[in-house]
Amino acid sequence: MAIQPIAKYFESNLNIINDFVCPKEFVISGGANFWNSKKMEILKDENRFRINLKFIDSDKKYYQEVSDRKIEAYKLSNKDHKYYVPKKATHMRSFNPTNNEWGEEFNFTFLGEIDQIGSVEDLKEFDEKFHRLLIPFSSGDRILKDFQRWNFTSDFKSYNKALIKIEFDNLSFHLFNFSNDKQQYWGIDSLQLLDFEKFKSIAYSALNVYGFIKGNLYLKEAYYFASEDRDFIISDFHYTLIRDNLETGYRIFTTDPYSVYVPYHYDKGEQPNTKEVSEWNSELLNFSEENFSKLVEYFYKYEVLSRSALIILEANTQPLELKAASYCVAYEGICHTIIKLIDINAPSVIDQLVWEQNIKPEFENLLNTLTGSSLNEDQVRILKNKINNLNQPTNRDSLTAPFVKLGYNLSSIEIKCIDNRNRFLHGSLPVKTNDEDENFKELYFNSITIHKLIYILILKLIGFDGHIINYPKLHEDVTGKPVDEPLFLKI
Repeated sequence: MAIQPIAKYFESNLNIINDFVCPKEFVISGGANFWNSKKMEILKDENRFRINLKFIDSDKKYYQEVSDRKIEAYKLSNKDHKYYVPKKATHMRSFNPTNNEWGEEFNFTFLGEIDQIGSVEDLKEFDEKFHRLLIPFSSGDRILKDFQRWNFTSDFKSYNKALIKIEFDNLSFHLFNFSNDKQQYWGIDSLQLLDFEKFKSIAYSALNVYGFIKGNLYLKEAYYFASEDRDFIISDFHYTLIRDNLETGYRIFTTDPYSVYVPYHYDKGEQPNTKEVSEWNSELLNFSEENFSKLVEYFYKYEVLSRSALIILEANTQPLELKAASYCVAYEGICHTIIKLIDINAPSVIDQLVWEQNIKPEFENLLNTLTGSSLNEDQVRILKNKINNLNQPTNRDSLTAPFVKLGYNLSSIEIKCIDNRNRFLHGSLPVKTNDEDENFKELYFNSITIHKLIYILILKLIGFDGHIINYPKLHEDVTGKPVDEPLFLKI
């Protein structure tokens, strides 16, 4: 029997969005005394919704209430629409005289922004529904082209339709992308009934996984839809402003060898060897949906991993000194999470049995003989804690143990970069000269090496079997440190 094509129905959702972003005027119910029953105009600019209200002179008495942002939840309504704005979602930008701009009746205007609004008063109404997240964005790329993906049909004219299937814990989702003549969209569908908060968390994890792999994370504005049916023909919606997009260019994975070889040789003033490059085409396979699903599962279940991925994306855009320190923060968090996750025991300085039976008692006996005569109670307590920690694994052992467990052999240069991480975290830079150019090269090499090791750790953890972009090799002309490795590193 032929496999049924995957069908998606977006027209009703896009109609809701297109209608919602048109300028409208509403009557306000609730929220604050100073504007109850007044009219509010909502205007959509590029990335947010702006609000505009007109006030008479006597409303000046509410200025303090406005400036303290004591605006509770409220309803907006006109003859065609009814929307709800939660508390703390309205932000004042100005409350100023208008010089009777609108005539004698109106003397003040309130200008502000709304970062959440929707068609239901309580988001618990979204629970036990099918969920969809739609995010409009602009990009010249077909953003899912490097992944194992499926095509789908839709109920309106659209292009570049592709999706990734995500499955874990008997849950199924689609991460999809499509374009129409005006806009590009991506988002997530749940293929089963879910509570809204759980869907939001998993959807964000999936988007974050994409950003972690490709170096770009498109968020900004999100439209959530909840429906009784999985085709979303009839649905409620909720809009929220999330955060700025992160477009960093530091992708770790590609199936296009030319996109790496061309800049590598260009920096050297060379032309790439076409035959050598084309040989990589059969090696650089799509990122599998199994690996993608496993990453989503780990990002969802282990918040440190998801937060570290976001730190990495943020760091990609930061100045070099901050970039290096941020990578090190993410690296340490990832290491400690993996140590707990797969039950790694880093080696003690001394065999634990020898320590407990032969060495630790000698320290304790010495401490006992000094108690009272040479040491007070606080000093004894502090020294006992020191003794108990003497045989703990070193920082190096703790931060290299996951590589041993996961089967990656660290080079001496990589170990040196790991050792330098402690200096970054304490505000010191691992440089030895006053030559700014040399310092830049050393810092940058340390940064991209830690960056590489982070990806090796997480991708080894999920069982990834493929190649990543080797940034220390790609940028060896920048760092001045030749790297005897290929441009695509096998993991």
